[in-house]
Amino acid sequence: MIDGIVVLNGREIAQRPAGTYTLEDVMQPGDHAMLEEQFPGEVAPHRVLDMGAGPLDDLAEITLPEGSYFLLGDNRDNAADSRVRHEYGFGLGIVTRQQITGRVSSD
Repeated sequence: MIDGIVVLNGREIAQRPAGTYTLEDVMQPGDHAMLEEQFPGEVAPHRVLDMGAGPLDDLAEITLPEGSYFLLGDNRDNAADSRVRHEYGFGLGIVTRQQITGRVSSD
């Protein structure tokens, strides 16, 4: 990731403005930017909440081992996803297929 933009196989995933989102979070309440991005193979774009620059917006390049997955939350500025190592006690780190127990739905 570079400045909050996902770089997949050397290609930046474009982000487009998609309105705002009012967050009633005790840490960063208020209106924040909503962005849309679409990964290769996705049928439709998905939305991402952007609360501004943060410590997880930049990440060194990672090569995933076969059968491994790198998961990103839609509230990336407030997510303990694969960018946060599991050894810290609260992040996911890189996961295997066996660790994935559900499927996200927009319903």
